[in-house]
Amino acid sequence: MTATPRCLVIPHPRPTAGRRLVVFPHAGGGANFYRPWSELFGQDTEVQIVQYPGRETRMAEPLVSDPATLVGEVSEALRATDNGSMTTALFGHSMGAIIAHEAALALESSGGVRLTDLFVSGRRAPGSHSPVEDPGSGPPRPRTDEEILESLRRHGGTPMALFDQPFARELFLPCCATTTCWSTPTGRRPGGRLWRRGSPPCGAVRMPLSTMS
Repeated sequence: MTATPRCLVIPHPRPTAGRRLVVFPHAGGGANFYRPWSELFGQDTEVQIVQYPGRETRMAEPLVSDPATLVGEVSEALRATDNGSMTTALFGHSMGAIIAHEAALALESSGGVRLTDLFVSGRRAPGSHSPVEDPGSGPPRPRTDEEILESLRRHGGTPMALFDQPFARELFLPCCATTTCWSTPTGRRPGGRLWRRGSPPCGAVRMPLSTMS
């Protein structure tokens, strides 16, 4: 039996499952946030959750600033854990939507996995505009701690009092700086767009893989 790659968490392994849902967490999240999802599915669906470097069980590993490296690691892991008969759907929320999109393109290009769907939420399509700063709208750039904190304030959803603690600042701000780079798509390829221009800015959108052609 193939050992589970360190970039994947499988709360309830189901070796005979006919399909799997691969979850890509948001910028501030780890695999534990999505563990309960596995209990929502029956024996025919295995939930696999991506664990980013420097988070939770991978806390001791160095952060990865190159999104292509992250996509390559996850794509290889998904090919390794495919049981040969399952279909694969990807879901990504917020920053995870960008990484899931890039992983779908990589898997479609390399083969070895039967992709059926890409589900995304909390993220605008590339090329669309938002009144709130979108870290995926331009090339990654170095940010000061204050710039990162101001971006988190504008986006909302983060308890900013957390960063009053020096230990918390030291622990979480490097992750936030790294995910600024992750949130930038690694590149568009002709005929390889999964996003539909003008997709809703929130909610979940199903992207059948046929939209690539």
